[in-house]
Amino acid sequence: MNRLLLIVPLFLLLLITSCQATKVAETYTSEELELARQGIEEMAVLTARSAIAYLPNKIEGFTREELFTPEILSLLTLYRDTPGIEKRAGTCEDAIRKSLTRFVRENYAHVDALIQIPEIEQPYSVINGTADAVTAITSTRFVNLISSSVQKYLEEDENLTRATSELLSILNTAIRIQAYRDNSPVPSGVQSIPLTAAIDSALAVLSASMAAEEEVIRSLAINYDSAAIRLFAR
Repeated sequence: MNRLLLIVPLFLLLLITSCQATKVAETYTSEELELARQGIEEMAVLTARSAIAYLPNKIEGFTREELFTPEILSLLTLYRDTPGIEKRAGTCEDAIRKSLTRFVRENYAHVDALIQIPEIEQPYSVINGTADAVTAITSTRFVNLISSSVQKYLEEDENLTRATSELLSILNTAIRIQAYRDNSPVPSGVQSIPLTAAIDSALAVLSASMAAEEEVIRSLAINYDSAAIRLFAR
């Protein structure tokens, strides 16, 4: 019993000491907090720049499955024996890749302006967080801003519009021919070739690349000249 009476106060003393140590460890000066916020902003910019710089190479390797919606892919498979359809599908794929690549290269200089950092009361929780903690709080806004711009850019690309129109035409011709052969009513056909799949593929790669770049920068943070980035050194 006496031993128990000694253990309980000792345990409480250790618990209080631990809490006090944690509190001290989490107390930062205004200058330290400002440097941490600067580090988060610098990290966001660096990851975005790197991810955007490598994006064109990745877009050039996009497969048909990454460029077309499941509905269009299904039609291309169904009518693959239609003369000329494979050629027009290939032309459309190339046009989408080229348009996406041009958009990225033309807008690379404006990347910094698209980075928006939310207000962070405890920036060190991000600094000391997971390997992609900065990307997790910045990529969604960044990607959403790019999404609306790239959609408009692709829709205004004359070469891409021509390629999608030609693919649309041959698909609808194939649909009408099949209806005639089956002696069935002619369906309404395909109204458009959506570009959402290609855009989603590019943005998914962008987000993943930002996270990967952040992990790399964190692992090399100690070697950076920036004191703010060196905060990320593990």
